[in-house]
Amino acid sequence: MHISASVQFRTHSIRGVAQSGSALDLGSSGRRFESCLPDQLTNALDNILKTCFPIGEGINRNVQFQKEIFMFKHLALAAAALCCVAMSAQVQAQPAASVTVASDYSWRGISFNNYSGAAVQGDMNYTTGYGLTAGAWVGNIAMAGFGGYEFDPYLNYAHNFGDIQVYGTFMWYTFARSAVANTLETTAGVKMFGANISASWIPQYFGADTSSMYYQGNYAYQINDKFWFVPQVGYTNMGEAIQTLWDSYFHYKLGLQYRQDKYTMEMFYSETNRNLNNAVGTSNGKTQDDAMIVSLTMQM
Repeated sequence: MHISASVQFRTHSIRGVAQSGSALDLGSSGRRFESCLPDQLTNALDNILKTCFPIGEGINRNVQFQKEIFMFKHLALAAAALCCVAMSAQVQAQPAASVTVASDYSWRGISFNNYSGAAVQGDMNYTTGYGLTAGAWVGNIAMAGFGGYEFDPYLNYAHNFGDIQVYGTFMWYTFARSAVANTLETTAGVKMFGANISASWIPQYFGADTSSMYYQGNYAYQINDKFWFVPQVGYTNMGEAIQTLWDSYFHYKLGLQYRQDKYTMEMFYSETNRNLNNAVGTSNGKTQDDAMIVSLTMQM
């Protein structure tokens, strides 16, 4: 078992909890997008991309680079559209941020810091009164082949139907030292009565020519006004190409949270049934993913 002695995090952000909100009534406000997103904005983005990513004539852009350009451009346009909605809405917008110190960065049961280093992570987002949220998550990583830091911009929409909330999220995982692994993920989920169930689709799994599906469910059980018990189970369905590394797998988490004002401390145990395959030069066998992690988050 890996035991961490410092502090790990899951922000109360899009990465963990969907934002509430109501549906947008387009009507006359729907025309706002025409004036806010003129052709000049698209042309300006093209000029920025050409300046930041110069490519000489006769040199073909590879598929991954084209995907980077496409995603950057459309996320920027979507963020601009969200700003237009916020400016035209006669409702109160909600900016939010959080900072966390962490013993490890555990993503779906896999350590991105090799169980050996603390992580500092943060989230900033802006939510309109229509349930639309734009934000970005950032954190340091130490996984072999990645390193440096991870920066994940996202867009989210959530709508409440009484005690039931449905939400959808587009998240773009980007890595400072491994651009080929940059990955888009689409998530749809529902929250009700303390439970959160979601399904996520990745068309290209961190640079591999294969897709992946992820299903998860968690439940926040309130013990008293300060303590919460949060179990979670998830299943990652790997595509054929990635199964040369490891098979599809389950991961499990048992967490205990202490919440006080703007602070949340959590201690949780995480484990998977992930098995490595001979194709990566290792003998078949269970990976050592079990870990005890403690986290501290401050909402700002």
